[in-house]
Amino acid sequence: MNKKNKVLLTSVGLALLSGIAATGSTFAWFTTTRTASVSYSKATVKSGQSNLLIDYVSSLNTMTESQADSLLTLTGGNMVTDISGNGLNFYKPVWSADPAMASSINVVDFSSSADGLFIDFTISVTIQGEASMNVYLGADTVISAFDANPESVEAVASSRMAVIVDGAAVLYYAPDLDGAAPLSAASSTPVAIASATTTALSPVPVASFTTHTSNPVDFAGRILSLVPTESVLGAGDWSATKNVTFRAWVEGQDADCDNDAIGGIFDIDIDLFALEA
Repeated sequence: MNKKNKVLLTSVGLALLSGIAATGSTFAWFTTTRTASVSYSKATVKSGQSNLLIDYVSSLNTMTESQADSLLTLTGGNMVTDISGNGLNFYKPVWSADPAMASSINVVDFSSSADGLFIDFTISVTIQGEASMNVYLGADTVISAFDANPESVEAVASSRMAVIVDGAAVLYYAPDLDGAAPLSAASSTPVAIASATTTALSPVPVASFTTHTSNPVDFAGRILSLVPTESVLGAGDWSATKNVTFRAWVEGQDADCDNDAIGGIFDIDIDLFALEA
């Protein structure tokens, strides 16, 4: 496969992004056209437990949502492009006439919409009953290729997903973690990104599993804890609800984020389950 990796520099002669000089690493980014994109087909969120309820809340994308009991499906055929970030903040170089040079690295503005940038959707997760529960991503959580076309496989290989709760990224998922870390807010120096595994998550204890926070996890993929309270509307009615946001993007600094991924299509599947805390 013909890779067209590019080294990203700043126009004012800032140091090469962290690690390049020492390791010889290169950045990929789309180079055929600076507005190139890949497509998202659909996302599904499922729960197999009667006491774990999910509902659609909102999206920064133009989407159509449908729900049948414990299966939520979001479709839209949205386009995404190569950006860099940590799920909370994103950045994209402004390229100069030289395809290997950036005149600046700009903050991506998604205050009104994420269309054309990344995939974003928020759901509510509700447990019923008096027992406190931990909610996890199950083994069927995956970003996958929509078809067998090479560009779809490449698009998946450079994808990332952040799970966001209460304004913080509590978990990252990468089907094939590769290449440099995302650009940070402080400077053009990449920051470390926490990753789950390079394959689908497994609902079993994994000693090496880390989240974005320093909190230890008991099972791979724990994203939140819910403590029920009794409803004021009626005695004996206990429940707890919290919103969870999922954001998926194509990481411009991943080694697989090159021209071979342009035109690819990917799907997102979220599998949720809960265990008593």
